[in-house]
Parts: sequence; C-alpha cells; structure tokens
Amino acid sequence: MVKALSEGQLRSRFCSLILNTHYKYLRAISNLISGRLEKSNVYEDKCMCIISKLAEAGHLGEKKDDPEDIESEYFRNLRNAWYHEYAMNKSSMEIAVWKIIQSYYVVFCSISALVRCYYENMRSPGHKKMSNTYAKDFVINPSRNKFLVLPTNLYFKKNELYQLDAMICKDSLKHYVDDLENSFRWAKGQLKYGEKDIVTVPVYLRALREWVNYSDAFIFLMLYGPTIRDNLELFLKNVTMTYLIQTEYFMIQLFGLDSVNFQFRTFTEQLEKNLKAKSPDLETRFRIYNSRTT
Repeated sequence: MVKALSEGQLRSRFCSLILNTHYKYLRAISNLISGRLEKSNVYEDKCMCIISKLAEAGHLGEKKDDPEDIESEYFRNLRNAWYHEYAMNKSSMEIAVWKIIQSYYVVFCSISALVRCYYENMRSPGHKKMSNTYAKDFVINPSRNKFLVLPTNLYFKKNELYQLDAMICKDSLKHYVDDLENSFRWAKGQLKYGEKDIVTVPVYLRALREWVNYSDAFIFLMLYGPTIRDNLELFLKNVTMTYLIQTEYFMIQLFGLDSVNFQFRTFTEQLEKNLKAKSPDLETRFRIYNSRTT
C-alpha cells in the first residue's frame, strides 16, 4: 500500500503545479511591473522608477484631514501592511509557503488602507468584499487608477481582461499578459467567483494563499536550486513593493506627507524599541518620498 508520494512523484507534482503554473504567473506579474521601468535590481532604483511613474499622473485633486483625536482605520491598515512586509522579509525561502502567505497580507492590508480612506466605518467586510470594493473604486475608477501601474490596473470579468493597453499586446510583454490572464482564470475557478465578480492581482494572491495554505504546502519541499528560490523571492518582493508604494503615494497625496510621515515614524520607532529591529525597505521608500519635497 502506498501511503505517501515518492520523491519522483513529488518532483513531478512540484513541476506541474508550481514551476509550470504559479511560478510563471508570479513571474508574469513581476515582469509586467518591471518591464516598462528602468532595468535595475537595486531596490531603491526600482522604487524611484515606480514613484516617478505615479508622479506622471499629476495631483489627485482631493484632500482629506486625518482626525487628531482617534486612530484611523486606514492608517492602522497601512501599519499592518508594513508589519507584514517586515515579517515577509524576515522569512526565508526555506519556508516559501509562509512567504507567499505574508506577501498576500502585505497586498491585502495595502488595498484595505485605500478602501478605508473612503469607507471609514466598514465593519469586517471580509476579503472578497474588500477586494471587490477596491476593484470598483480604484482599479476601474479612472480618476484613481491613474495612480496604479501595470498590471495592477488590469481586471478580469466575464472571461475578459479589461483596461489592457493595446501596445502591450504587440511588444515583448505579450506572453506575460497571457500568463496573467491565465492566473486570473485560475483564481476565478479556485475561489468559485461568478460572472459579476472582479478578479485582480490581489484576488489571485488570495487564491494562491488559500491553495498553498490548505491544499499543497508540502510540495514546496521540492523547491530546489538557488535560481528558482531567488527568482520566486524577487517576484513576491516586486509585487508587494508595488502595492505598498501605490498605497503610500496615494495616501501622501490625500492626507499630506506630514500625516503619513507621522505614521512612518511611529511604526519604525515602535519596531526598534520593542523588537530591536529595522525595516530597511520601508525606510528606503520614505527617504525617497521626503527627498522629493526638499
């Protein structure tokens, strides 16, 4: 009686479900992000490119005041995203499943922070409602989706990919768009989404989180070779970096740099005081934000 998969069966399952599927999907998302930006593997350079791209959209055209006497839900969600980023960066690729899970929570908390800027009294909406609200109010909304970079500004509905730049279909990024669309189709089926539901990158990451967490985490025992590990880590980092920058930049536009700087200082001070730790990526981004205003 066979009670466990053999080494060969595990390797075959890993190749089928990870290397030939989700590795390709995450690579597509990551390469679509970096494909139109300056070629650099330096974190600060990539951040500056994305921030410069967002700056091309101009001013948001609206302002909000953050209340002085209460802790806002949107800034609480932003700090949660920063904590998950810190936790993700502390995790090694030896526990790749945990890294994938943390990357989803970085993105989910980032988009939750944006949604709560406009729905402050939203109570425990759940992941599906939050992602649908984000899609309708940011990804589809023309006054706000200009502050999103490719492919975070794309969505899938009724078996069709929307807001696709026609030029992308003609250049070297085309095959990545095909993989992205396949990732959206997979997420739709995995989460049992209907025709009216909207699939975006955060929805794919949620489906991936649930799949690795509840179905096939053990096959990551076959995550072999430094190149595959390093690439997978890079893909996740590019995705989380992009969503964090988009949220931070939008909230700076909406509330002003001083208000967001206060949240940054509070978080980093507590991180250093209580955990004796730093978050270098977060500090890099805020160094850029502050340098652009001096």
